[in-house]
Amino acid sequence: MIQCSKNNLQKYSPIKKESLVNGQLVITHGNIITMSSESLRAQALAFENGRIVGVGSNAEVQSFINRDWPVLDLGGKTVLPGFIDTHEHMMLTGLMVAAVHLDDVENIDQILEKIAEKAKRTEKNAWIRGSYLNEQNITEERMPTRKDLDRASPNHPVFLLHATCHMCSFNSRALEIINLPLNLEGVDMESGQPTGVVRDPGILTFVHPAMSKFIYGELTYSQETMDRFILEANRAGLQIAVHCESERSIEQVLWAMEKALRDFPRTDHRHRIEHLELPTFNQLERMAKAGIMTGMQPAFIPAFIGRENMEMYEALLGRERLRRVHPYRTILDHGIPICGGSDSPVTPYDPLAGIQAAVNHPSADERVTLYEAIEMFTATAAWSAFEEKEKGTIEAGKLADLVILRDDPFAVDAEKISDIKIEQVFVGGQPQMTKPDGPE
Repeated sequence: MIQCSKNNLQKYSPIKKESLVNGQLVITHGNIITMSSESLRAQALAFENGRIVGVGSNAEVQSFINRDWPVLDLGGKTVLPGFIDTHEHMMLTGLMVAAVHLDDVENIDQILEKIAEKAKRTEKNAWIRGSYLNEQNITEERMPTRKDLDRASPNHPVFLLHATCHMCSFNSRALEIINLPLNLEGVDMESGQPTGVVRDPGILTFVHPAMSKFIYGELTYSQETMDRFILEANRAGLQIAVHCESERSIEQVLWAMEKALRDFPRTDHRHRIEHLELPTFNQLERMAKAGIMTGMQPAFIPAFIGRENMEMYEALLGRERLRRVHPYRTILDHGIPICGGSDSPVTPYDPLAGIQAAVNHPSADERVTLYEAIEMFTATAAWSAFEEKEKGTIEAGKLADLVILRDDPFAVDAEKISDIKIEQVFVGGQPQMTKPDGPE
């Protein structure tokens, strides 16, 4: 247990909220990466009532120790600002986590085995949901049809959601319940009947409809509707963030933002284009000129493109467009800020995985530095939400949002960053973990 006597907190022990009198704590002998500048590191910090009151050397926080504040000696462990995930879907994440996980299956038969097993433990007529299915990773390279799923569970309604959340499969019982409109765009048909597979934009009806949703070139709204929405939001002084995957949807939203900013100029709007997975170089030039930033998800690359090569994407997109997939280096070189996210449940809540992916882009020309990658999930993430005075860096006066890592990400192999164990997390000075993440 933690000992709160002067100069003595047991190393790496769980820290309980009630142990921090008046929310006071001094952290010493740490490798504190402040993220306020690339070269600025510290050895110690102190916080009280949720805010940092001192950052510097061990000697510079001695005055707090002299007041009998509890001390946590990190023994050289690394401290970073608390990570910020700037794009996620919490409710959908919960639904997918609670479903049958299909991320480890090799073929449709294994899918059906998992669904049949779940059916044995599920009350009659209750829904069976599956998640994290990627048809590109199974032998058949297709989604299960209603006929497939009927074999596994004819009496329970079955709904399987693709890992991207942009495609799904239903069995016959589920189709009967939802009364699927046969003219709905995105519904796969065969001999005049639905196969059970529904794609974008039809899946938006079932998953997460939103004003700002644009998918792999499918436009959910007309140019006129988007122009009006962005024009009115910009005039109202709102920050605008719109989901856009590739050139066509990016163009629609960028065009609308440019017109809105000509109509009502603003110098610090921080409008965002989310995802920005396949922009043209001309679009990046225009974004930079208009002061438009982007929120991106680097973990998409290892999850869907591949760590070693981009052969699958080259087959889908062609070589010329492949050069523009997740072009982090080019985006930053244009002066466009990037904030990082997971798009959970599309990829897990794991900022270290996103950081690792950004520095290991399959295209060497689009890799970013480790410092730039960490900025995506700390300083730039805070700035993207107008919270740079409160979060994102370790400085006096800011919230004590901190993450303690077992290893220094700058000292480990670039392919091992996501393996770094988390020792403790503080949010507003309050410890959030009940035990260290993994064995010593």
